[in-house]
Amino acid sequence: MTTNIVIPQLNPKQKTAKDAIVSILSQEWPLSAKEIHNRARRQLSLNVSYQAVHKTIKQFEKEGIISKVGREYELNRSWISNTKKSFTNLEKLYNKDEMVYEIDRNFRGTIKWQFNDYAVMIVTFAEILSSNTLVGDSAPMAIGWLRHLYWPLRFNFKDFELLQRIGKNCKNAYVIASSASLFDKWVQKQYLKAGFKGVKIGIGEELFDYDLIVHGDSVIKFNASQRTKQILDEIYNRNKNITDLFREVYFRDALKAPMHFEVTITRDPSMAKFLKRQLMKYFRSE
Repeated sequence: MTTNIVIPQLNPKQKTAKDAIVSILSQEWPLSAKEIHNRARRQLSLNVSYQAVHKTIKQFEKEGIISKVGREYELNRSWISNTKKSFTNLEKLYNKDEMVYEIDRNFRGTIKWQFNDYAVMIVTFAEILSSNTLVGDSAPMAIGWLRHLYWPLRFNFKDFELLQRIGKNCKNAYVIASSASLFDKWVQKQYLKAGFKGVKIGIGEELFDYDLIVHGDSVIKFNASQRTKQILDEIYNRNKNITDLFREVYFRDALKAPMHFEVTITRDPSMAKFLKRQLMKYFRSE
């Protein structure tokens, strides 16, 4: 049996008997000790004795890296599985956008998160808002001041159900956007369909140099880099509906450009109350 699995070596130019055995058995198995030794010499040009290969095979068998099948050997399936899990966990540590973002309902003080993916950030906070995790002792009301109305650019139709849950669970959900791009106008309609009480766009003012959402007792600040703001401005101005956005994302690779967001979540009932009162002034004339 053969396959194209490649096991990474720390130094592929200087293979040891250990490297050679794992590399050989990752591509062909089961093999006898003699066959492994022959391939190490012939295919990998490794100058190693049969005794050294046999000794390493026995060590690997004892450590659970190799299993014996009759008189032949193959990589241990459990070892392969555990190795895969280790590399998956390592990948998640290096890719912070795959971290699990969770908040204790009773948290106090401030939480800071970093995001490099706009869609991940939006869906994460949509789930948090729909669960009322940040409400505390206040009413489940949410109001936001944004540069553009949030919409996960890599859209999944389940995300609209999430939007509806925000409108339903928050009871009173309002949002204000300083911009009124073509795409903001389309998103505005989706928010209202989902049950938001009020959605205003094109305010033209810049109350803050960051996006802000107040939910219950908590204040969430979204700080984006200037380059990120520029990228989003271009995307929102260039597209007018979900069809255009699909072309943007899947054919123009619009999301390949790096983005960066720093999000700060603070449990501060008095500040939350003050900000809600100030932002609701935009709706009281209606």
